[in-house]
Amino acid sequence: MDRVISNTALSPTSLVVLCVVIAIAVTWLRSSNSNQPPRLQDKIPYITNTIQYLTDAGRFIDRVKEKLEKANSDIVRFNVGFIPAYVVRGPDNVRKLFNSPNTLDGNFLQLLLMDKHWGMHHHEIAKFANDKTGRGKAPAPGTETVPESERYWLGHDRLYVNYLANRQNSDALADVFHRTFLQQLNSLSEEWSTINLFETLKTPMATSAITSLFGTRIFDLNPDLINVYWQFDDIAGHLVWGLPKFLQRRSVATKDRLHSMTLKYVNSAWENFDWDSSESESPWDPHFGSRLCRETAKWFRENNFSNHAAAGHAVGALFGLNGNTIPITTWIMMHAIQNPVLFEALRKEALSVYEDDPLTGERHVNTQKLINLPLMQSVYVEAMRVHVSFNVTRQASQPLAIGGYAIEKGALVQACSKIAHFEESTWGVEGHPASEFWAWRHIKSVASVDSATGKAVHQDQFAMKGRPSSFFPYGAGYVMCPGRFFAKQEILLAVAILVANFDIEFEQWIKEDGSDSDRPAQDDGRYAAFIAMHPDREMVMDELKVLKIPGAVYVLAGACVLVYFIYQRAYPRPLAGIPYNKHALKRFAGDLPEIQERQKDGASIRPWFLEQAGKHQSAIMQIFLGPFASPAVLISDFREASDILMHREADFKRGKKVDVFKGVLPHAHPAMETWDPRFKNTRDLVRDVMTPSFLHSVSAPKVREVSIKLAELWKLKSQFATGRPFDVAENIVEFSFDAILSAATGLGPSGGDVNQQVLHLAEVLKEKPLESSVDIHRPIEVPALDRSTKLKSLVTDEETLWKGFYMPWPGLYHMVNGLRPQVKDARRVLRNYINTQITDAIPRLQTDGKPECALDYVIQREIKAALKEGRAPVLDDPRIRDQIYGYLIAGHDTSAGTLSWIIRRLVANPEEQVKLRSSLRETYRAAWDEKRIPTAQELTSHAPYLDAFLEEVLRYNCPVVTIMIVARRDTIILGHAVPEDTPVFLNLTGASMSRPSVPVDESLRSKSSKSYKPARENWDDMDPEMFYPERWLVEDQDGKKSFSASAGPTLAFSAGNRGCWGKRLGYLELRVVLSILIWVFNFEEVPEEIVNWDTYDSLVTAPKECFVRLTEAYPGAI
Repeated sequence: MDRVISNTALSPTSLVVLCVVIAIAVTWLRSSNSNQPPRLQDKIPYITNTIQYLTDAGRFIDRVKEKLEKANSDIVRFNVGFIPAYVVRGPDNVRKLFNSPNTLDGNFLQLLLMDKHWGMHHHEIAKFANDKTGRGKAPAPGTETVPESERYWLGHDRLYVNYLANRQNSDALADVFHRTFLQQLNSLSEEWSTINLFETLKTPMATSAITSLFGTRIFDLNPDLINVYWQFDDIAGHLVWGLPKFLQRRSVATKDRLHSMTLKYVNSAWENFDWDSSESESPWDPHFGSRLCRETAKWFRENNFSNHAAAGHAVGALFGLNGNTIPITTWIMMHAIQNPVLFEALRKEALSVYEDDPLTGERHVNTQKLINLPLMQSVYVEAMRVHVSFNVTRQASQPLAIGGYAIEKGALVQACSKIAHFEESTWGVEGHPASEFWAWRHIKSVASVDSATGKAVHQDQFAMKGRPSSFFPYGAGYVMCPGRFFAKQEILLAVAILVANFDIEFEQWIKEDGSDSDRPAQDDGRYAAFIAMHPDREMVMDELKVLKIPGAVYVLAGACVLVYFIYQRAYPRPLAGIPYNKHALKRFAGDLPEIQERQKDGASIRPWFLEQAGKHQSAIMQIFLGPFASPAVLISDFREASDILMHREADFKRGKKVDVFKGVLPHAHPAMETWDPRFKNTRDLVRDVMTPSFLHSVSAPKVREVSIKLAELWKLKSQFATGRPFDVAENIVEFSFDAILSAATGLGPSGGDVNQQVLHLAEVLKEKPLESSVDIHRPIEVPALDRSTKLKSLVTDEETLWKGFYMPWPGLYHMVNGLRPQVKDARRVLRNYINTQITDAIPRLQTDGKPECALDYVIQREIKAALKEGRAPVLDDPRIRDQIYGYLIAGHDTSAGTLSWIIRRLVANPEEQVKLRSSLRETYRAAWDEKRIPTAQELTSHAPYLDAFLEEVLRYNCPVVTIMIVARRDTIILGHAVPEDTPVFLNLTGASMSRPSVPVDESLRSKSSKSYKPARENWDDMDPEMFYPERWLVEDQDGKKSFSASAGPTLAFSAGNRGCWGKRLGYLELRVVLSILIWVFNFEEVPEEIVNWDTYDSLVTAPKECFVRLTEAYPGAI
């Protein structure tokens, strides 16, 4: 085992034996070698540089930088003991260092940490050291026979990919950090008068971060944990790179003390955690803390590692959790406090992302919006650039060449952030050299034209000044800090909370001993080469004024508590005989807390409704959605749901849906019950726009035109990305808006949001230098304009609608919400726009002008009806405006959500992608032969496999998961009595459709259900959980396959008289855009680490991210 460790670290006795061998070594040390780079001067060969490297890394890096400059070289050589070492700079050399896993071993440092920090036993380190299979999904050549269970690097990395890099889990940790940090500040703020910034932040930030990752029990077991951690933080770098252990006994003792604390935590968690409880799948528990820690402990045990090893891993996680985040947060605050303009700018940004939880009313920071704010991102990158000192280190596993110089096997090769991060040619800006902190270094102002006003506007956008090969605070290549995403969230959350809620008055700088300082803080060189540099001076603030701590005490929360004591009888009261969650009866809010927990974790709450059928093995159950709420019935069965929707209209009404839509579209038919006398006439106003003639002659050409624009945009984005993945989720939102707007009213002179993005990116590409080498696995953010005013307004109203469904009193919610300036402005913009379009269209249509869009058809219908009835046309009828407005909303959100799922399925199912492309080339043979994109007429013709693929996406990833109706009278569902006014949720996917069905006694079904029994009522015999488009193809007697929408159960567009009114337009739009995209592009595989299937809730349920990597399937098609 000693041999294994010696291969990865300096021998503890190496420095001692140097004195013995130095006389021999010096005779050949200085022998010249024409193929060696410049050498760093070593006054006493093998000793001077080694000692400084191990004990004063800051000054050592300065000497290396001076040598590189003086020698005009990008590589310098020195020795650490007898080990040859090199520091490289320059993009080509650095990229080679990062991206050469076969010749430069990045596991070297991690093995060193296992020994020096984690304190793992040698035989356990050997498992990792002997694993030569690599970290990739496919084992390294020659190691294919190694069992999966012995691929320790891959198994360890997967823990972080699955439970930390995954956005859902990262957001869950951020939420715990957010709440805990607020509690910590609340408890401390009353005690603060004069405070020292860094010392003050150490405890609440570390406590919050540790709680988020390790839970609360670790503090109960180790009350002095925070103090011991900071003692360890002070010596962590020297413990790894410094003198041998026997010369650092005090440091080793500190590490051992921290290890004993984490061991106590691991042992206690194993003793007290119930692996058979529901907490085994939860994102957080008090014993292990995060799911990452729980799954890590489990992985260590399953792979025959000791709790001692798991505790060592926890020590490493503690350091990774706090070593960068707290010093960087401190630095950002120090810079902001010294610059009032910056402080106020950060405050303005932070306040813009505070939101009220629609279910609890609690005020919180929207983390995902926060981490995408331009100035916040710029300040974060700039602080990491200036104040992180980290040497990315690899060990040559075989001889190689870098920069024209031969590097011998066993040599250490490093890139120093303190060199790369300060290259003037990369980071310098006129008036702001790379050596200084400048908050706006990574901000650029982008000019655009507001489509609503026609005026020029300027927006700040984040754009990192340097290249990835010049910025590596978290490491680089295949060995990077797995917690970097959470670290960013933690830092920016802390900054946002501090600047948004406190006024801070600077008093003075002091030294470490408390004496006055005549200068501001600088980087403390003792932390160089390994971590974020601590400030060497403390910032003292005279007063810290609390403005407001969000989430402290709320009137609503107090009212709920009061109601709890007054109305003890308001607990859930179940309906007889219908299954339910037993624990819900014990909670005042029933099932609601369990649902809300998912929302707090950033996840969609709608899958919860799908899970209940399998959990209870029942197609019917009851759920309790809050205090005083009557039980709601949940149906998870295709046959029963379709029967209710199609054949039992007399038993059910829309109920809450009407109230929700009334708040936004009071005169549109979705805000009316079916028996409402206004309903039929109102819906008839837009009857013509769903006829085949309108869809084929008007909608199809317009959708085709916008689809081609989308393809043009993605082609430009692919050029910008140079092989890297990029997110197209926002483009899909823009496309869906342009497509429905073009059909509804026309796009106008701007050409729509997608067209504006095309024009903008084309200009960007003119100025963008070509990148010769990039990390094709790292996603790239492509510059883009902000959404147009009209699109922003539509999205605001869509948000208002879907949040209304979660409110107990939608009418009251709309009344209060409508007072918000953002909502008022949104409604004004779109209503004024539609009214203007009506005014402009009337003269043209009254003189026999040809209808060009849906609005024209609606106006023309009213003009003809008035002429026939001998009256004046009523063209200022609010029903016309609201019907068109509803047309926009319904056609935008559902199409955007579905198209996102389509793209995700194309990427995830390459074999189906190939089949689809081949079938389209056959279907549109003339277009293929003539080397053009199919016409609108061709795109509306029959294409069986295209239709099957679309139907399968809608079945497998149904955008509308659940709908709610209300019992109109006392009725029976599956043999159970359901009282009048009982809410009834119908799952449009899940059991019997996208999941296995649950058994239903045929005798319990209604008369209409028995009469209209479908040929197939579930997919159980065809694996409903498999994506398989062929299930929708049927074969005739001649063996010809055709598409059949009735081949099996699906309710993607609901059903019956109140099913999706825009279903035909939805199918048309998806057919056209999918055909064009698959015609033009190959959707290549994207890296596994960025594949995220998390969803978000709006009017539909859609994926949060949609990364693609595109190549041209038909070069020159656009």
